[in-house]
Amino acid sequence: MAFVIGVIKLKIETSGSFIRIQDGDTAHSGRVEIYSKGDWHPICSYGFDARAANIVCGMLGINNTGIAKAYTSSVYGHGTGTLLTSYIRCQGSETNLMDCSVSFDTCSQKEAAGVQCDSTRIRLVNGPTNTSGRVEILHGGTWGTICGSSSLDARSVKVMCRMLGIDNPNAFGYANAWYGEGETFPILRSSYDVGLNCDAKTPIRLIDGGTELSGRLEILRNGYWGTVGSTGFDKHDLQVVCRMLGVAITSNSFFMTNGYYGQGTGDVLAKDLTCQGGEVDIGLCGGNWWPRTVPGDHSQDVGVNCDGVIPMRINGDSNSTGLVEVLHNGDYGTVCSTNFDRLDLIVVCRMLGFDNIPKSAYWYVTPGIGLGEIVVSGLACNGIESGIGHCGGTWPAVTSCTHDNDVYVNCAGVPETVRLVDGKTNYSGRVEFYHVGEWGTICDSSFDRPDAVVICRILGFPHPERAVAHRSAHFGAAQSHVPIVMTELHCNGLEKTLGQCNPTWTSSSCSHTQDIGVDCCPNCQAAIIG
Repeated sequence: MAFVIGVIKLKIETSGSFIRIQDGDTAHSGRVEIYSKGDWHPICSYGFDARAANIVCGMLGINNTGIAKAYTSSVYGHGTGTLLTSYIRCQGSETNLMDCSVSFDTCSQKEAAGVQCDSTRIRLVNGPTNTSGRVEILHGGTWGTICGSSSLDARSVKVMCRMLGIDNPNAFGYANAWYGEGETFPILRSSYDVGLNCDAKTPIRLIDGGTELSGRLEILRNGYWGTVGSTGFDKHDLQVVCRMLGVAITSNSFFMTNGYYGQGTGDVLAKDLTCQGGEVDIGLCGGNWWPRTVPGDHSQDVGVNCDGVIPMRINGDSNSTGLVEVLHNGDYGTVCSTNFDRLDLIVVCRMLGFDNIPKSAYWYVTPGIGLGEIVVSGLACNGIESGIGHCGGTWPAVTSCTHDNDVYVNCAGVPETVRLVDGKTNYSGRVEFYHVGEWGTICDSSFDRPDAVVICRILGFPHPERAVAHRSAHFGAAQSHVPIVMTELHCNGLEKTLGQCNPTWTSSSCSHTQDIGVDCCPNCQAAIIG
């Protein structure tokens, strides 16, 4: 094409084969030269900027991702030919350098223009993969870091990742030395070194949960695992974490606060996460990320359970009856009976495979039998949950709970064993209950006629509604070695078992002078025992 340079008309060959870069330190950098009238000529750097540099790189067929760098002052030498232009101004939309506004005048040989098209002068180091790590650039023969600010905009991240040959819309970055501190220009230590995660794959893991999909949430940073604080953690954050682990959350999935799966070590790397739920990686979520977290405070480490399973077992003589034990921190612990009721029993039995427990199913307390940690107290199930992890409660249990309050269940509904002793007839006497291998009495605190009705029904007497309740060891006190197994019966008279009456199991405040008794047939003709 022909164009005017000053008052002189020149014929310039403008195909890619008639523009070149020379004397660069890489194949894609150097002094810009144009072939005209049988010779190569450098061009003046006046007005030569990044827009012009991008056009040059495009003419050379170099995929420079729109971030070519323009150099002035003959950085790559001045060459041997005369400078062909004195000023050049491009809009950036041109595809050919000669479509830009060009003028000719005097220009010093010391002002030859140069470009850097290639992206080989950027690298990622100290990351867990070859697509993540601390950003370093080569400058003056030395690799150094980029000092970031408190935030790093998405456009800068995507540009740098494209320089590395990775075009991922989900790429994200850090401006907090996430991948360790390097050296910035001029060779300064910085806590704000920029890092990239171009493949949007933050290494995470769940540990101490008993399954691959449950446990304390940990993130890998700079070669070390750290935890995530549970403050602000919600179902949207849970959704992102489980997706990263290859599973979609279900109605059974849940998360636990207060270090339920144990307290981690090292740094708390994130807290107050604000995921929307659609992110492919936790690194794309807002929140307070290291170092804007509380170092070493692991009391609020969050735990995640993607499959909704808390390993639980029954420690007893059958698969339906025994001490309830829950896996926690790699060991089985017990459940405290505080506020435990029939709705909690329904959920516990459901976890054990009893979807529809009989009305005669019951629970009670086994004093002093359990071992290990008391995992949960104050369970508050509504009866429809698939597991106790979805119920309210205190995890781990409050310190006021002891193994004297451990929950024991009977999901099969085997009838309770109750007997009457020391009465003058076979339908009256002191009430004794068979509990954990031995007979014990019941304290008369709150004992009334509806409680007596239920006891007589359990014993199979006709017309249990006629029962009479007796307090204060009416039929004599049991011997001192006999345990007092329960108190505070709250029957309404319709229950099939005493366990359905939500009693308090064991009572250190009662004595055998308070043993209860019943008369199941007060108007019957006496039948002398023996």
